[in-house]
Amino acid sequence: MVKKPEHGDLVFGANIESPTRYSVVAELDLLKYCCKDSARIDEGLRALLLSSLSSQGGLASLELVDKKIVSMSLNTHKSAADSVIVGGFKTLDSYRKAAFENLHKHLETLSQPARGTISFYKQKLEEQIAENAALRGDMVVLAARLDETMAYARKLAIDAKKSEEFLEIQSGFLRKFPMRFKE
Repeated sequence: MVKKPEHGDLVFGANIESPTRYSVVAELDLLKYCCKDSARIDEGLRALLLSSLSSQGGLASLELVDKKIVSMSLNTHKSAADSVIVGGFKTLDSYRKAAFENLHKHLETLSQPARGTISFYKQKLEEQIAENAALRGDMVVLAARLDETMAYARKLAIDAKKSEEFLEIQSGFLRKFPMRFKE
């Protein structure tokens, strides 16, 4: 006889005696664990889960004997989830997506160089160089727009016969914001 787990996500009075229903509950527990702490999952299981969690059918065909998860068709999987889990298959599927995303994030952090290593600092330096180049480009565009605006303001001042007043304001403005471009 299968031991009934203490579970807040089960439908009240749900019978989980059948292997498919118990499997769905065990899958839900595994998915929650993946969402909570994907770092503690061993590499073999992580690889299996990454391939299985990419689709609904992949989760349905997942088989882990030690966790009492059995392979079944997608329709059987949906039916079993709807009968024992609060929220049914939608709940299970949302946990599947979250666990898949969590496992991928963990895989990405493993592929990043460790903090404090030379490769870590090289990568950070490359990111800073790229960011600085983008900022430099933005500054060039802003400087060009400022020049256009100042030329238009100068034209308006000449038309209004206030060019001396404009030149005084312009020189005060340029003293506050000197141009410092070095190439």
